[in-house]
Amino acid sequence: MEERIRYLLRQYENNKCSREELEELFRHIRNSRNSIFPLKRAVKKMYEDIRKNHPSFSYVTESGQLVVLEPEQHVAAGRERSAEKRNRRRMWIALFAGVVVVSVLWWMAWKSYSDIAGARSIHPDNITRVSSGRGVQKYLMLPSRSEIWLSSSSSIVIPDTVRNGKVEVFLQGEAYFRVSDLPRTRLIVRTGKLATTLLENTDINVKAYPGTVSVVFSVESGTATIAGSGQILVKVNQHQSVEMDTAGIKWIRRAIKPNEAGEWRKLDLP
Repeated sequence: MEERIRYLLRQYENNKCSREELEELFRHIRNSRNSIFPLKRAVKKMYEDIRKNHPSFSYVTESGQLVVLEPEQHVAAGRERSAEKRNRRRMWIALFAGVVVVSVLWWMAWKSYSDIAGARSIHPDNITRVSSGRGVQKYLMLPSRSEIWLSSSSSIVIPDTVRNGKVEVFLQGEAYFRVSDLPRTRLIVRTGKLATTLLENTDINVKAYPGTVSVVFSVESGTATIAGSGQILVKVNQHQSVEMDTAGIKWIRRAIKPNEAGEWRKLDLP
């Protein structure tokens, strides 16, 4: 009998008990409730081992009753693991967001520096950078008497002097240009890789916000010549608009209505 009970205990501990063996084991446990045989101690030790080693934390009492528990330490450990996973995920998200922010700030700083450096290489004289905040427009007059309406969230780098009847400006954002009627006056608007040449009596709106894939040139009067990599790409005439990709490879031309170009302006001539 003793060997049989030990066999049944080993089968139960190794999770190999058949239904008949399990019922037999429980019957022996119930019958030995008042016995002095050390079965109680063996069964109790087995229960404790099962509670410690089995993740289900289920066990059978000495009276043969099945008990399913979820100990506090197991719950706490699970919560700690979940919290640790969430913290790691948040850390990686924060790290990725930080890299993106730093990259954007670096790109904006480099773009600003490259525009100023490019302006200085063309105009060794003093230059001025003018920026407009969100919802703010500004009006400028160049030394050549050409006028500029700077749209909101935009910036432009301009020289303080006219050299050989030519003024080159560097635009980020949107602006409306009105070239003066002085003979042999040229205004060149640079937007990244594209350069737009404007002759006297030309009104044009240029939209080239950073991060966009195209630049829009809308001519109200006169003619604008757009060049890239030193080559003339297209000419835009009065009441025409051209949307061109920033590399100067593809563009679309369409007709516009009078006063459609730069209709966002709210500033009047001084």
